[in-house]
Amino acid sequence: EWGSVVIDEEGNIIQNSDYAIACKLLNKRVLVYKLSNDKVKAFLRYMSVDYGEYNYEALGIKTYNQHNCQMNRLRGGIKDNKSSLYEGYVLKSISKNERGVDFGAGQCDYAYKLSKLGYKLLPYEPHFKFKGQEAIDIREVVKMILKLEMDIKQNGLYDYVVLDSVINSITSNNFEKYVLTTCNALLKENGSLYIGTRNKGQIDSTLNSSRCIEKVRSLEFLDKDNFSATFRNGVWTLQKFHTKESLKEVCLKYFNNVETMGSGSQIYAICKNPKRLAKEDYIEALNIEFNMDYPNGYKHNKHEKLINEIYDKKSI
Repeated sequence: EWGSVVIDEEGNIIQNSDYAIACKLLNKRVLVYKLSNDKVKAFLRYMSVDYGEYNYEALGIKTYNQHNCQMNRLRGGIKDNKSSLYEGYVLKSISKNERGVDFGAGQCDYAYKLSKLGYKLLPYEPHFKFKGQEAIDIREVVKMILKLEMDIKQNGLYDYVVLDSVINSITSNNFEKYVLTTCNALLKENGSLYIGTRNKGQIDSTLNSSRCIEKVRSLEFLDKDNFSATFRNGVWTLQKFHTKESLKEVCLKYFNNVETMGSGSQIYAICKNPKRLAKEDYIEALNIEFNMDYPNGYKHNKHEKLINEIYDKKSI
């Protein structure tokens, strides 16, 4: 149907026997290549060589492609697609007296809901989509920036920032640095960052398992930095996977106290007491995160007053 197997002269399958079994169970035909017995050893030797690693740089994946990875939260259905980070950690820790930012809020479902319930939570999503469309609503993005600007000017920096499924939807390690630096910049000295991200441990477990997982994509093809590429809605997107150890290691670059937890498909970190970072790191990250690239090289350039307010409150 799409794959093939390799056999020797006697019909023994020497490559892709699992594909042959699957086709047998599904009553599908199999394309077969037959090797002469004297070539089998050389064939197996070539097929067992480590030819390197995945590398996605040539795909040229744009940051704005990542909006295709956004999940619609709280939209009904059997599980209502709730956020395990919000439900398991954030809502159990924050109060209505505290102020927070949902950074990389996707379609802002939790921020909108909690705001209606009296929580002081503002969203920021640089790739916010028009309702029911895949196009980015840049005007709404600018509105979010202006609200953050006025709020910080009047009330200062934030008690907490939520980073739900964001650092797994970056396009490079540099953007991981920009995201975490920006979260650090938005927080008060005693502020907290709540992170939920994808678990590499589950990928390792799946690869080492003989279980058949139906109706879900269970395989990832990781490069040296644990990125995996997926083709969605006609464009390439990236996802990064962390272990609890690697998540803690990277968060300790930006926060003095980091606790990691979780299992299954998601892991979490609660980071407290942001470190003082270099001035040039703040400047680079804030200018990138609040003035992202859009299709055709467009930039809104409406971010300067916001980052100046952050500089002022952070004494940068």
